[in-house]
Amino acid sequence: MTEIIKEYIEMRNEKMLNPMWFIKYALEKTGVRHQYRDIHAYLQFANHDSIFNKLDKEFSLDTLHDNQGRFLMCYPASN
Repeated sequence: MTEIIKEYIEMRNEKMLNPMWFIKYALEKTGVRHQYRDIHAYLQFANHDSIFNKLDKEFSLDTLHDNQGRFLMCYPASN
């Protein structure tokens, strides 16, 4: 598991979107360094659940929810 995924799991389990993590992620994935203010502005208006769901799938993570469907935690998928 890469450091970027470990950091994502920690961020996800805290239910936070850290703009600095997204800058690092974009740089690693695309080679493009985005400005903090741009990432921060995007995250303010973005659908957080949609972002988390996309990244959970991309990183092959399983999620645990309570009986009312509320997110509890994510962890590496057991294949």
